[in-house]
Amino acid sequence: MCQWIGKRDRLENLTLPIWWMTNSKSREEAISKLYDDLVFNVMFSVDESREIVKNYLAELHISDDSNEALISNLQSA
Repeated sequence: MCQWIGKRDRLENLTLPIWWMTNSKSREEAISKLYDDLVFNVMFSVDESREIVKNYLAELHISDDSNEALISNLQSA
């Protein structure tokens, strides 16, 4: 049992902000939603980076065949 109960007028319960981001009924559901959000954000970042590289290579006038090979390497990373 907590040794502070009964020694103070109030008890503060601090909760990590990450749990405020989901409207879930259970811990497992909240973790699953947070994981899905993380995966989506990572995939979005990869797609965004791939597009930046593709545009940069186009500006350098590198042939499309070379571009596709480089972009394919990014996809497998």
